[in-house]
Amino acid sequence: MPRAGFSLVELAIVVLVMGIMVGVAAPKYAEALNHYRVEAAARRIVADLKHARQNAITGSAEQRITFELDTDSYTLDGMDDINRSSDEYTVDLAAEGYPVDLSTTTFPGGAFRWEHDGNAFVSGSMTLASGSASRVVTVSHPCSIVISTP
Repeated sequence: MPRAGFSLVELAIVVLVMGIMVGVAAPKYAEALNHYRVEAAARRIVADLKHARQNAITGSAEQRITFELDTDSYTLDGMDDINRSSDEYTVDLAAEGYPVDLSTTTFPGGAFRWEHDGNAFVSGSMTLASGSASRVVTVSHPCSIVISTP
């Protein structure tokens, strides 16, 4: 007559194997999540840099982006927030869907400028990090924007 259940030993073995699998997968998941966060944040910055460049060209006026390392945020000076037109366009990288650290920037005074014709005023870069993952966003004169791994 066949049994209709599992023994305690069989159940313990299954739980042990599942525990080992979770122990192996959890660090890889955390690492993948960190890579996703910095990649998403880097792409957001590139999109906003292009948006600011287009605004400089269409408005025929200089457009400045200020990076704040202390708060892991940046502001597109003089531009209205997309969702709240009464607020200035500010992105808080630590609080958005991709909590990352804006760790360094080589722009003079922490600010980047597009000239009225859409050319970069100066070249520079910024580094984003989350755990062991990091990306560098580089803007080169006249208007090249690149994401790379440090």
